[in-house]
Amino acid sequence: AICQRTNATLRLIMLEEEQGQQLHDTLIQMADAQYEAFEAKNKAKKPKIRKEGGVGSNDNKGSDDPHFAGKQLSNFVDWVNTREGEPFTAIVDGANVAYFGQGHVDYLQLKLMVETLENMNENPLVIMPQKYTNSKFRVSSKFLQKLTPEDLEI
Repeated sequence: AICQRTNATLRLIMLEEEQGQQLHDTLIQMADAQYEAFEAKNKAKKPKIRKEGGVGSNDNKGSDDPHFAGKQLSNFVDWVNTREGEPFTAIVDGANVAYFGQGHVDYLQLKLMVETLENMNENPLVIMPQKYTNSKFRVSSKFLQKLTPEDLEI
C-alpha cells in the first residue's frame, strides 16, 4: 500500500504470537521505567501542598505504584481488544495535532483532522492526555488555557 499523504510504501508486518507477546511485555516494561523516571524527577522538585480532590491533588495517580504506567497501558490494550464496533484504522496524537502551529490547544483544528480522516473512510482513535480534557490547564508555565464551551463540546 502507498501512504496517500507522503507516497511512502507501507508494509504490513505480521508477528507470530510469541513475538507479539514479547513486544507487549517490552512496552509494559518501558512504560513502567519511564514512569518511574518521571516520578523520581518530580519528587526531586520542590514539594507542593496538595489539596484533596483539587488542582494539584494526587487523585487517580499511581505514584506509589511502580507498575502504575504498565497497568494503565494494559488496561488500554484490553479496552482496544474488547470494545465493540469497527476497528480503529488511524491513531491521532490529539495534543500534537491540536497544538501544531497554534501556541495553544486548538480543538477545532483537532476536529478538522478527525473529519478529514473520516472523509477518507478512516475510523480514527484520538489519544489526548487527560489534562487537556479539563476546562482549564497549563499549556506552559506562563500560559493557562481556558476552554470555551465549544471546545468542551468537541
